[in-house]
Amino acid sequence: MPERPRQHRLANDSRIHFERLLPEAWVFREEHPDYGVDGEVEVFDGEGSATGLRFHVQLKATDAMDLDEEPSVRLSRETFEYYESLDLPVLIVFFHSPSEKTFVRWVHEFDSYYGGAGERTIAFPFPLRSEWVDSTADKIVDDLQAQRILKSASLPLPIQMTVEVTEDEFHGLAAAQLVARIRVAAQDAWATIQVSQGTDQTRPRMVHTVISEDAVVVNLAGSHGATLQLNGEKPNLSSLQNDVLLLVAVALSRAGHLSPASGLALVVVEGSTLLRDQAFSAEVLRCILGARRTSELLELAERMEGDEDLRGFARTLEMSSILLPNNPHEEETVREFLRHKVELVEVQGSEGEQAMAHYNLANNLRQVSMFDAGRHYVQAARLDESYWLRGYFCRELAGVSFDLHRYSCAKRLYKMALDTGEPGQEEVVALLADSAMHAGDFEEAVEGFEKYADSVDHPNHEWILKSWVLKGLMSLLGIQKQNRDPLVARRLLDQREDHDEEPLRSILAMDALCGRAWDRLGTLYHRDGRVTDAIGAYVLSGLLDRWNLEVWCDAIGISLTTEDLRHMFPEILSTAYEIGGDRLFEALASFAGHQPEGFPAKEFVNTIGDCLGKMSRRATSGPRVMRMIGPENKIFQLDLSPVSGVDGE
Repeated sequence: MPERPRQHRLANDSRIHFERLLPEAWVFREEHPDYGVDGEVEVFDGEGSATGLRFHVQLKATDAMDLDEEPSVRLSRETFEYYESLDLPVLIVFFHSPSEKTFVRWVHEFDSYYGGAGERTIAFPFPLRSEWVDSTADKIVDDLQAQRILKSASLPLPIQMTVEVTEDEFHGLAAAQLVARIRVAAQDAWATIQVSQGTDQTRPRMVHTVISEDAVVVNLAGSHGATLQLNGEKPNLSSLQNDVLLLVAVALSRAGHLSPASGLALVVVEGSTLLRDQAFSAEVLRCILGARRTSELLELAERMEGDEDLRGFARTLEMSSILLPNNPHEEETVREFLRHKVELVEVQGSEGEQAMAHYNLANNLRQVSMFDAGRHYVQAARLDESYWLRGYFCRELAGVSFDLHRYSCAKRLYKMALDTGEPGQEEVVALLADSAMHAGDFEEAVEGFEKYADSVDHPNHEWILKSWVLKGLMSLLGIQKQNRDPLVARRLLDQREDHDEEPLRSILAMDALCGRAWDRLGTLYHRDGRVTDAIGAYVLSGLLDRWNLEVWCDAIGISLTTEDLRHMFPEILSTAYEIGGDRLFEALASFAGHQPEGFPAKEFVNTIGDCLGKMSRRATSGPRVMRMIGPENKIFQLDLSPVSGVDGE
């Protein structure tokens, strides 16, 4: 009679044997058809109640007589990665038929990088301690519960950590003594983590660390978290306890639990050698920055800078910490640290270090004092002339000069930035044009804005508008350049209450960029039916007096209700929103409420909001189109791309 293939009999035997090992209340369900896993186990408690715990099972078997000291099975890399991608954990079950021994191991606890990954296949080993014994089922439940906790938004604190040293002695140090050292080092982080030895199971084991002469392996809820390779070499025993705990912090960070990771890392980082390991330094930096305790981080960086081996890390930590603050108190803490740094390096630092200290302080001072920021930028360049050859430095100092109304200086600095030849400076062309505009070089500004618009796929709406209004300004006033006198212009404007055109033009002859004068001219032109001149005047006023949202509402209203000017609507609306943000909606609601009776005020404001939503998402294919209700309830279509076209319906 025909016999079943040997492999089929082995597979059946392994399934039967595995089911016998499972607690009576647990249910094993075979997969039909088999899509990569053989079945699924659902865990029930002793009373037969569902626990919600489930896991996949993949059965492997052999009838080879000899059992290796550490048996293994080969998995294709594709299969292994498939197991890792599943929502439920996968337990690999290895059955040795001659001895009827069963070994089990979670896929997620195996580190394929350090554990023998091949190009196409992986040797998946089963340590002898993975043999199924009476306590294995309880351990599986503990692992599943810990996995559930690990995937939650936050971990219950303190985290329970067990330490297992595989030999009685570790490089001359008794195993119990090593565990005691780790426990003592963790005491300063007692609210975050508690350490016990061996297999203490009083609470679900969240962190289990195995220390051998080959490696320190941190597992989180049975999942591989992080590995420090020792390769039999004797580590620095005086810092090993800090290395172990910092490795735990890295593992927690990788699992997405940055808060406990950063709290632990900040306690143990100074006594650890992991900072000298390039494989971990970036992750350690991420951990300690997660604490967001700016003053402590800056103090830590200052202490580390005294160690030549850690100086690079310390400076990276310092710079990263400077960028962290998100409240005024922390900002002032950083500012005081940077001032102290300047004083310190002026006494004992090189000129390069002094220049860097002044530069960092200047960047911070831009938030509170442009004048002081500029002073420290210049001092940095005096100490290190190479700063003048750095595009980013010239751009930053140009921005400070612009905000201090030193527009000609800003022009020179933006030109210097462009001369450095650094890539990605298209926006600097527009900033140079903006500086030229405020310096009174209107024709040069228009050329710059047009050059910028030709160099990018999606030009900024504000630069498009400035080019357009400047052309109108030069045509209306008959000038291409002007030595501006803003103080005299404002004084003359304050002395006049009328809205006649000639007096206003005489004021613009003093300063063609007097925003209030253009606001009055816009009202005058609108009253006289000169809508093209009116919208240009309102837009120019809004670009100059950026706080005045009323003129933007006037410009939006005119562009929306005048068919010949509707092509300007996207640029005007987008720029107004960039300037005014959500306050623009309140201003537009007030504007709509003051329109003649019958005007659909709510529909108007809601439609504006829909337009802004469309504009904020750059289309990847096809035009961005919005249909709107205009005057007399006429529907028209807007192409919301820059320099858009309009079709009436």
